[in-house]
Amino acid sequence: MGRISEQYKYKTTPVSDVKAVVQGKNYRFTVLTDRLMRLEYSKDGKFEDRATQMVVNRNFEVPEFSVTERNGSIKILTECMELTYHGGEFTQNSLSARFAGNNGDTRYEWYYCENQYNL
Repeated sequence: MGRISEQYKYKTTPVSDVKAVVQGKNYRFTVLTDRLMRLEYSKDGKFEDRATQMVVNRNFEVPEFSVTERNGSIKILTECMELTYHGGEFTQNSLSARFAGNNGDTRYEWYYCENQYNL
Protein backbone atom coordinates (compact mmCIF):
# COMPACT_ATOMS: atom_id res chain seq x y z
CA MET A 1 0.00 0.00 0.00
CA GLY A 2 1.32 3.43 -0.91
CA ARG A 3 1.63 6.54 1.18
CA ILE A 4 -1.33 8.89 1.63
CA SER A 5 -1.30 11.83 -0.75
CA GLU A 6 -0.79 15.20 0.98
CA GLN A 7 -4.21 16.39 -0.24
CA TYR A 8 -5.91 13.68 1.85
CA LYS A 9 -3.95 14.10 5.07
CA TYR A 10 -5.90 15.52 8.00
CA LYS A 11 -4.18 18.13 10.18
CA THR A 12 -3.83 16.91 13.75
CA THR A 13 -2.54 18.46 16.97
CA PRO A 14 -2.22 15.37 19.17
CA VAL A 15 0.15 16.74 21.81
CA SER A 16 -1.46 18.44 24.81
CA ASP A 17 -0.22 21.54 26.57
CA VAL A 18 2.37 20.38 29.15
CA LYS A 19 0.49 22.36 31.84
CA ALA A 20 -2.40 19.88 31.45
CA VAL A 21 -0.21 16.81 32.13
CA VAL A 22 0.32 15.01 35.45
CA GLN A 23 3.01 12.39 34.92
CA GLY A 24 5.09 9.88 36.85
CA LYS A 25 7.44 7.09 35.82
CA ASN A 26 4.69 4.74 34.61
CA TYR A 27 1.56 6.88 34.40
CA ARG A 28 0.39 9.97 32.57
CA PHE A 29 -2.90 11.80 33.09
CA THR A 30 -3.87 14.62 30.77
CA VAL A 31 -6.63 16.97 31.92
CA LEU A 32 -8.34 17.81 28.63
CA THR A 33 -11.47 19.47 30.06
CA ASP A 34 -13.08 19.64 33.49
CA ARG A 35 -15.01 16.48 32.48
CA LEU A 36 -12.47 14.64 30.32
CA MET A 37 -9.07 13.14 31.19
CA ARG A 38 -6.76 10.93 29.20
CA LEU A 39 -5.44 8.07 31.32
CA GLU A 40 -2.26 6.21 30.35
CA TYR A 41 -0.17 3.52 32.05
CA SER A 42 3.04 2.13 30.59
CA LYS A 43 5.35 -0.44 32.19
CA ASP A 44 8.32 0.95 30.23
CA GLY A 45 7.36 4.62 30.77
CA LYS A 46 6.82 5.31 27.05
CA PHE A 47 3.58 7.05 26.12
CA GLU A 48 1.67 7.56 22.87
CA ASP A 49 1.47 11.05 21.40
CA ARG A 50 -0.09 10.32 18.01
CA ALA A 51 -3.63 11.33 17.17
CA THR A 52 -6.41 8.77 17.42
CA GLN A 53 -9.64 8.56 15.44
CA MET A 54 -11.48 9.65 18.57
CA VAL A 55 -9.31 12.67 19.44
CA VAL A 56 -7.21 14.29 16.72
CA ASN A 57 -6.73 17.53 18.67
CA ARG A 58 -5.53 17.45 22.29
CA ASN A 59 -4.21 20.99 22.39
CA PHE A 60 -7.19 22.31 24.36
CA GLU A 61 -7.21 25.31 26.64
CA VAL A 62 -5.94 24.02 29.99
CA PRO A 63 -8.83 23.83 32.48
CA GLU A 64 -8.47 24.74 36.13
CA PHE A 65 -7.43 21.73 38.22
CA SER A 66 -5.41 20.88 41.29
CA VAL A 67 -3.18 17.93 42.14
CA THR A 68 -2.71 16.54 45.63
CA GLU A 69 -0.19 13.83 46.48
CA ARG A 70 -0.36 12.02 49.82
CA ASN A 71 0.87 8.63 51.00
CA GLY A 72 1.71 7.53 47.45
CA SER A 73 -1.74 8.45 46.08
CA ILE A 74 -2.61 11.22 43.65
CA LYS A 75 -5.87 13.15 43.43
CA ILE A 76 -6.65 15.35 40.45
CA LEU A 77 -9.59 17.65 41.09
CA THR A 78 -11.51 19.66 38.49
CA GLU A 79 -14.83 21.46 38.83
CA CYS A 80 -16.71 18.31 37.75
CA MET A 81 -14.59 15.32 38.72
CA GLU A 82 -12.07 13.91 41.14
CA LEU A 83 -9.65 11.26 39.87
CA THR A 84 -7.83 9.14 42.45
CA TYR A 85 -4.79 6.99 41.61
CA HIS A 86 -3.07 4.82 44.23
CA GLY A 87 -0.12 3.77 42.06
CA GLY A 88 0.83 0.67 40.10
CA GLU A 89 -0.97 -0.77 37.09
CA PHE A 90 -4.46 0.53 36.52
CA THR A 91 -6.95 -1.74 38.29
CA GLN A 92 -10.31 -1.38 40.03
CA ASN A 93 -8.42 -0.86 43.27
CA SER A 94 -5.85 1.63 41.97
CA LEU A 95 -7.84 4.03 39.77
CA SER A 96 -11.25 5.61 40.32
CA ALA A 97 -13.17 8.80 39.66
CA ARG A 98 -16.10 10.61 41.20
CA PHE A 99 -18.32 12.83 39.11
CA ALA A 100 -20.33 15.76 40.42
CA GLY A 101 -23.95 16.46 39.63
CA ASN A 102 -25.40 19.92 39.03
CA ASN A 103 -25.50 20.72 42.75
CA GLY A 104 -21.91 19.55 43.39
CA ASP A 105 -22.90 16.31 45.13
CA THR A 106 -21.34 13.07 43.87
CA ARG A 107 -23.52 11.87 41.02
CA TYR A 108 -21.69 8.60 40.49
CA GLU A 109 -18.38 6.85 41.02
CA TRP A 110 -16.36 4.94 38.44
CA TYR A 111 -13.67 2.30 38.96
CA TYR A 112 -11.18 1.23 36.32
CA CYS A 113 -12.54 -1.69 34.21
CA GLU A 114 -16.06 -1.15 35.52
CA ASN A 115 -18.64 -1.23 32.74
CA GLN A 116 -21.54 0.28 34.65
CA TYR A 117 -21.07 3.71 33.05
CA ASN A 118 -20.05 4.52 29.53
CA LEU A 119 -17.36 7.11 30.09
